[in-house]
This record gives sequence, structure tokens and C-alpha cells, in this order.
Amino acid sequence: MIYLIAASLLWATVFGLIKAILVDVDATTVALLRIGMSFLAFSVFLRPASFRQASTWMSLGAIQVGLMYVLYIRAYGYLQGHEVALLTITTPLFVTMLASWRRGLSLNALAAAVLAVSAAAVLVRSGDLFAARFMGVWLMQASNFCFALGQVAYTRLFKLDDSDPQVTAWLYLGALIVPAICLSVGIGEFSLPSQREQWISIVYLGLVPTALGFFLWNRGARAVSKTSLAVTNNLKIPLGTAIAWLLFGEQIALLPFLLSAVLFAAAYRLALKPLKALS
Repeated sequence: MIYLIAASLLWATVFGLIKAILVDVDATTVALLRIGMSFLAFSVFLRPASFRQASTWMSLGAIQVGLMYVLYIRAYGYLQGHEVALLTITTPLFVTMLASWRRGLSLNALAAAVLAVSAAAVLVRSGDLFAARFMGVWLMQASNFCFALGQVAYTRLFKLDDSDPQVTAWLYLGALIVPAICLSVGIGEFSLPSQREQWISIVYLGLVPTALGFFLWNRGARAVSKTSLAVTNNLKIPLGTAIAWLLFGEQIALLPFLLSAVLFAAAYRLALKPLKALS
């Protein structure tokens, strides 16, 4: 669980950063540069692999990271940063449904996922969701599904061992292909950032929340139950609120924040109980 919490802390810092500094840079270009930085960070771990292994790892990276980021960053063109954060709240439901696809839906897992969504939702001010543009909403839901699918597939395909860095290097190589193909067919227009702050932001996003964040998240995802994984997907939302309050002096509504914390605690406690299948 410590890996998931650490990754959530890293991801909690990015919503305002992208909207404030990188919104004027082409979204597909941002995805390409961000993933490219991540691949460079892990390229030292890249080792030869069989065609089957390499294609599996790259396909997983293309979905979980590449396509997810292209959709996610493009949503900032339609939404505010807090709206993007809000619209990630359906990820636990996608994780729960995908994890239960063949084994039947668990009552505990579904209840825990709903509680996790509720815990994140109470942090949102009235009207924010409805201010989101329709295209941005759909982009975020497609992004959430890609992220959820990648998580579930990773936990089923790989065992917890020391091969993580090598697998991650192949994942980022596969992810890098997605924005490159998008740009080549006209989805986005390649344009390098023109400001120093934009380059600093991209380097930070690529090396820390992306490279380190996904490595920690995928490693931690295999050490917990699917229900706990689903619940933890929304931890970045209250964490982001707490960081803004404690480190940056932003004002928050204390009662919704405390209610959110209670709901998250209840969701996590429920996730630890033995699973009960829906009849």
C-alpha cells in the first residue's frame, strides 16, 4: 500500500501545474515529451526480450500510459484543473468491473468502489461538474478506462519480482509510440514549448509523476487486493486538497474534507473484508 500512497502523492501535484503552465502547449506534444522523459529515465534497464514479451509489455504501456495521457492531457483544453481531478473519480468503478469480469461482481468490491467515488465527490464544489464541457467529460472517462484496464492487466500478467524496471522500460517504449502515431496522422500539432517554465514542468512531470509514479503504482498494485486497488485510485483527490491546504495555503472547506476522509477510511476498511459475491 505504501507504493500506492507514494504514487498518489506524486500525482496529486499535477492537476494545477498542467492547467497553469502547459495548457497552451499542444496536448499530444506534451504527452510525447512527458512519456519520452520517462522512457529515457528507464532506458538503462531496457534488455532484449522475446517478441511475445516485448509486444505484450509495449501494448500494455500503449493503453495504460500512452493512450491514457493523450486523452487525459487533451481534456485540459475543455476543463479546469479541478474538473479534471473530479472526473477521475469513476476509475475505481472501472477497476472493479474489469477485475470482476470473469469471476462475478463482488458486493464488497462494488460497495467499496462506490464509497471511494463518494469520498472524492464530496470535495467538489456545487456546480463544478456541470460546468465541464461535454467533450472533456468523455475524454476523461475514456482516459479513466484506459488507466483501469492497464492496472488490472498488469496485476494479472506480472508477478511481484525484480524485473519491474525492465518491464517498465518496455511499457514506456510502447507508450511513446501512441502520441508519435497521433502526431503523424494529424491528431495534434507538434510544437515545442517556448518558455523555460514549460520545459521545467515537462521534465518534472516526465521524471517524477510519470516515470516514478507509474513504476510505484504498478508495483504496489500487485501487492494489494483488487478492491483496495480500486479504492486507492481516488486517494490523489483528497491528498491533492490536503497538499494545497498545508503547503500552498489554499482555503478549503474543512467539513467536506473531513467527511471525505471518513468515507475513504470506510471504503478501505470494507476493501479489507472477505469478498461476498452478488447473487
